[in-house]
Amino acid sequence: MVSVLAGVPGRPDDTSRRLLSEALRHHRAGELDQAIALYERLLKFVPDLAPAHANLGVALRARGRLDEAEASYRRALTLSPGAPDVLFNLANLKRDQGQLAEAAEQYQAVLSGDESHHAARTNLGLVLRDLGELDRAEAELARVAKAQSDRPEPQLNLALVLADLKRWPDAARACHKALALNPRYAAALSLLGQCLRHLGHAEESVACCKRAVALAPDLPDAHAGLGHALIAEGWLGEAAISFDQALALDPDHLQARLGRGYVHLVLGRWGPGLEDYRLRWRTRDARPRRLPMPAWEGEDLTGKRILLWAEQGFGDTIAASRFVPMVKAQGATVFLECQPALMRLFRRLPDVDRLIVAGERLSSADLHAPLMELPRLFATYPSTVPPPPDLHPDPQLGSKFDALLAKTSGRLTVGIAWGGNPAYAGDAQRSLELARFLPLADDPRVQLVSLQKGPQAEQLASVAPGKILDAGPLLEDFADTAALMDRLDLVITVDSAPAHLAGTLGRPAWVLLPFTPYWFWLLDREDSPWYPSVRLFRQPKRGDWDAVFARVATELQAFER
Repeated sequence: MVSVLAGVPGRPDDTSRRLLSEALRHHRAGELDQAIALYERLLKFVPDLAPAHANLGVALRARGRLDEAEASYRRALTLSPGAPDVLFNLANLKRDQGQLAEAAEQYQAVLSGDESHHAARTNLGLVLRDLGELDRAEAELARVAKAQSDRPEPQLNLALVLADLKRWPDAARACHKALALNPRYAAALSLLGQCLRHLGHAEESVACCKRAVALAPDLPDAHAGLGHALIAEGWLGEAAISFDQALALDPDHLQARLGRGYVHLVLGRWGPGLEDYRLRWRTRDARPRRLPMPAWEGEDLTGKRILLWAEQGFGDTIAASRFVPMVKAQGATVFLECQPALMRLFRRLPDVDRLIVAGERLSSADLHAPLMELPRLFATYPSTVPPPPDLHPDPQLGSKFDALLAKTSGRLTVGIAWGGNPAYAGDAQRSLELARFLPLADDPRVQLVSLQKGPQAEQLASVAPGKILDAGPLLEDFADTAALMDRLDLVITVDSAPAHLAGTLGRPAWVLLPFTPYWFWLLDREDSPWYPSVRLFRQPKRGDWDAVFARVATELQAFER
């Protein structure tokens, strides 16, 4: 809340008193143009009247005249240094202008003079959240939630940042606190629905979001939240309707646009889907690059130097590498930036003029493009996906696996990977426990070979000692993994980088997919337009990995080299 400051210091004359009284009356009535005119007249009589400058700033901000409002606030602060209400209003103005770092400084200035200014602390927490400083945001919002434990709004604000931190149980508890104070708090119900979805309680999530919509049919967040809950249950048609309702209320609603984009993409409608997918850069998890050259939007590349850069995980980078020859064919000099773990592999990628490791000083270029924008820029549809690049493992690396593979005794060698990147938002739905694979190890024809890296590989020692060969210590990067895959008979993996690597190399691979898959894999098909050598094994219903592994075991018995 902004405040209109009353009172004139000293002994103002009758004209000043009258002008101030009329200005305040118009201001409180919402008659801003009249109030502004009267404040300006008053300041001609009493130019050093700090409250009048402050009030003028409030009125100007309400009219959208932000630069003039800032000048009024700063004049008021010159006359009355440290005035908390003026500092607070200036901070709100800087937030309006998108100058979040300066807004945070002004909120902190308010708090340095008044630690109990809950509105300033709340806004500071929300600004820090927008700046991506989530730990600091949590600390500030938690203080407000504790100090105002009888109000639901601070509990929801805390829940929002906890959700950003992917601390879903904590976020759900904060939502429950808000709802205990106000059971009809639709925004808290909507966020609780999101928490329940991420915790794997999809049916409860749908019910919670439907209640939010019933309570607040004009709340875009509620419709968008319901749409995402319906996606988790596989009800894509109903989800699309919810997203459309959200967008009818707010055409720029980010989560509704992204949700609608997912529905388009997973159903194979990649034209409109990839347009919505562009909005991923506006999410809190995005890391957009600030590059000195403009983004490529499909214009002629003849004689141009273009920087293609990896924006997402290893799998997406490998998948999108197929577009590099298409860029090169347009007459460009191609610089490709990738993650360090892909450097040795991508040195064998055709049509790259210079390979750059992420973090290295960039070469000067005329244009740039994130790799996962290339499907859109080349108007890609399932029927027009270009083939994987002509990428082959380094044959000299294969010998390092001789001793390991000598232990297979001529059995069918099956590489397995059961965990993806834990930082990925949907990792809980795709990643598995190693124990799921153990029945496959009991087949006397089969020797499982672990391709797993990262913390998940620690499960080998306790879950499957001696049953599964561990190649992890030999895999320094994806060049090594490619060389090993070239010597295996089959790869069975969750939806993570090994799936894309095996498919790109043309190696037989079975990919295990959750009920709601990444859009890349589409729906209701066992093959993939991206990789001819890949077969898809899908959950028939949410969470049903038993059925997936039963089918894998049956198919594995019939698999021949």
